[in-house]
Amino acid sequence: MTAARSCAEHLALNPGATSGTYPIEPRPGMVVRVYCDMTTDGGGWTLAAKLTNADRDHWVNNAQDWTSDEVYGDTTNLIRVGSDAKGTAYNWITANQIMIRDSMSHNSYCVTSTGS
Repeated sequence: MTAARSCAEHLALNPGATSGTYPIEPRPGMVVRVYCDMTTDGGGWTLAAKLTNADRDHWVNNAQDWTSDEVYGDTTNLIRVGSDAKGTAYNWITANQIMIRDSMSHNSYCVTSTGS
């Protein structure tokens, strides 16, 4: 069985899928395990990165972390707080929507691409 290319594709192929960790294949031969949110705003969200200031690393202040291919931390677990992570999906999944979720208030903010 071939893995889906994204969480959205996995959900389309398996409409009853619940949130959790799944293998995806963002490009041929590259299978990675990622956390998939299958409920928020229709589901199919792939956790590509998570950041927190609880660890005092201030991930968002380091431009290299946004632009490099480096991966670190655990993007298979949404619940583990206090640890920054940037997974393979950050570099290899093409997105037309981005969701930012505040882990303190649990508010979600979705942004849809309009091109470029």
